[in-house]
Amino acid sequence: MKNSSSLTRVFAIPVAVLLTVVAVILGFLALPAYAAPTSAPASCVGHRSIENFNSASQLGAQGFFFQMFSSGTYGFNDHVLSLDLGTTATADYAASRISEIDTVNLPPEYWTKCWQPTNSKDVVVEYTIRFDQAATPGLTENAMLWNAGLATGAPLTAFGVTRTPSFGGAYFAIVVQDFNYSSGLISMEPIFVDPTQWHTIRVTLSQTNAKIEIAQNGPFSVVLDQALLYAPAPTGFEFSVDNEAFPGYYVPVQVPDGMDVSSFEVQLSH
Repeated sequence: MKNSSSLTRVFAIPVAVLLTVVAVILGFLALPAYAAPTSAPASCVGHRSIENFNSASQLGAQGFFFQMFSSGTYGFNDHVLSLDLGTTATADYAASRISEIDTVNLPPEYWTKCWQPTNSKDVVVEYTIRFDQAATPGLTENAMLWNAGLATGAPLTAFGVTRTPSFGGAYFAIVVQDFNYSSGLISMEPIFVDPTQWHTIRVTLSQTNAKIEIAQNGPFSVVLDQALLYAPAPTGFEFSVDNEAFPGYYVPVQVPDGMDVSSFEVQLSH
């Protein structure tokens, strides 16, 4: 098991670089001004499963919000969801994202974060994805549980996979818990698969540990197995592609990229 202490080096990466990477990965964005919500936060369930992606209304019924900016688009083909980012002439924010946490339209007290392990049940999420490009062309691409922290001043937590230009577009498993630039846990390990081919990620989250496994043309293998500081706070899931290269710094999309999703399941499991 790999245990990373607060703000230590990972793969001999300087702390300042690592902090920048984490901020980019997890969307260090200013929150918009919200209209007053007209309903209570969405209710949580113990199990969500999508084996065929067919429509936005179907995903909305499963608790996902669509958030498209600039050249960001989505589509459905052969029961697969595609999140795509096309080229742009400017450095305005561009994104293609679906998230269980509606950070665009709702204030933080109305965000839905359903997934928190108990003393008897783990959070287990499995999803199958692929990317258009072998390495991200200057974009940030995430598929993870997270708490939408930092932008609200709250510490940031995330468990899943990411591709970011800060590491040359490489593919990483990541565990972040209660990170606030001065304390918290950050742990990352590289993923060695062909990102352009279908592969399945499994994240298992208990009150004491986060484990990320991956399978491609074979059984699951453990990429990152990380002891947590303490029981994690609730999270929601997000698939996203955007053009944030560094915190608050967006770049023109010179090469398009996209993420395809063919299945998704999350549950509280004994």
